[in-house]
Amino acid sequence: MKNKKIKNFLNKISSFVIILLILVIALFVVLYARGYNFDISNLSITSTGIIRVNTTPNNSQVYLNNKYVGNSPVVLNSINPGAYNIKVLKTNYTQWDSLVTVKSGNITNVDPFLLPTQVDQSIVKTAGNVYKVIYNRNSNYLYIIVVKNNIYKLYYLNLSLITQGYKLNYVTNLTKIIKFNGKNNITIESNSSIANIILQYNNKYYIYNIATNKLLSLSKIIYSNNFTNIKWADSSNYILLRNKNLLSVFNLSTNQTYLLSYTPNSSSGISYRVLSSSQIIFSLYSRSTNISNIFISNLNGTEKTLVYKITGDINNIFVNSEESYVAISVKGGNNYLLSLKNNILSHKIKFASQSKILTFNSQNNYILTEKNNTVYAYYINNLSKILVIDNYNQLHNLKLYSLGSYIFFQKKNPNSTTYSLYEQTIGLSTPVLLSKDTVGDYYISVGGDYLFFKYYYKNSTYLYAMTLIKNNNIFPFAL
Repeated sequence: MKNKKIKNFLNKISSFVIILLILVIALFVVLYARGYNFDISNLSITSTGIIRVNTTPNNSQVYLNNKYVGNSPVVLNSINPGAYNIKVLKTNYTQWDSLVTVKSGNITNVDPFLLPTQVDQSIVKTAGNVYKVIYNRNSNYLYIIVVKNNIYKLYYLNLSLITQGYKLNYVTNLTKIIKFNGKNNITIESNSSIANIILQYNNKYYIYNIATNKLLSLSKIIYSNNFTNIKWADSSNYILLRNKNLLSVFNLSTNQTYLLSYTPNSSSGISYRVLSSSQIIFSLYSRSTNISNIFISNLNGTEKTLVYKITGDINNIFVNSEESYVAISVKGGNNYLLSLKNNILSHKIKFASQSKILTFNSQNNYILTEKNNTVYAYYINNLSKILVIDNYNQLHNLKLYSLGSYIFFQKKNPNSTTYSLYEQTIGLSTPVLLSKDTVGDYYISVGGDYLFFKYYYKNSTYLYAMTLIKNNNIFPFAL
């Protein structure tokens, strides 16, 4: 009888232990499914994150900290918080390599664009000789001046609408409207609606209305000859006017001018960047205190907010609008990275001392700097430094690709007036030749789909486009 009681007791204990184990295992399974990892050695539970990798093109090899984790698209679950290196490889495409930060309970999306290592270099002629190409990044329009029989005609191309063989839009005969003869420099600024463009020629500024074919001299209404820089804000009606010591905004619809900043004692002038269609960020320097005040203002100047004060005179301001980061370059070599939330400074950090900031794109996570003839890339999330390329003084028109960890640059061809165009992945030392015999600058569309360049062939210059994301074909445009 006694043994039977003991046996029943042990059975109950066993059942309880089994049920307890099932419950514990079920709890672990539920926690693991919800993104928790278990560290047995430290007896701790950690909330994890997820990395999603979608590449263009698909079926690319994905590596996490140099360990192969599958072909794209890939979802990596239960990743402990921290910084990781993501590497993507595919035959006949350049390697993509970048740092990503995983946060607890969050999904980190990684969308690399891989550029082909081989491009179609076939040459197809376009009608007309391309004299000049002018790209307005804010409006995503490309302007092309074509010369034939000493007549200069202006065309434009909307980069958000182009397809292979897309015909350029004719604007006007420049030779007639401003007596343009190609001997003096000309610049063109367009607003987002392309209704009006600003023409600068022979140190004079004009507003040209494309629809009405009317030309208006800006000097008659805003004394534009006193300004060294005139350009559109993102808004269709506002024009930014700047000389060394003064920054103003002109409203085209009301013919009113608003003073934003006046710095009579600044040695390097006013630095500014457009933040949005209605806001601008700019600096105001006081030589007596050696302090630069950084303001955010709406375009009519009625609301101005002091964001930060920095010791020294500011050389330049760079804006990453997608992530609300602002990079500040101060005369003397100090650089700062500011993070803004709702126009309020959330944090700041000093970086890359005694270096020159080269570029900082609005959709990219890297800041390119130069120091002692060497280019470095700083990852904005943790400001880790990556060596990009040496011999900066041999490069021309270095640019950062907005959709990935790529840079583009040109090198002058020996005994020639032409340049070879290269692409290079940040973190890798070998550049890829994209095109030989390019002329002048090249242009990358805001969306990153197209690379435009002038190509010299048999004593004539033609406009070509390279599709960076799709099939990397090179094709001309008809005029």
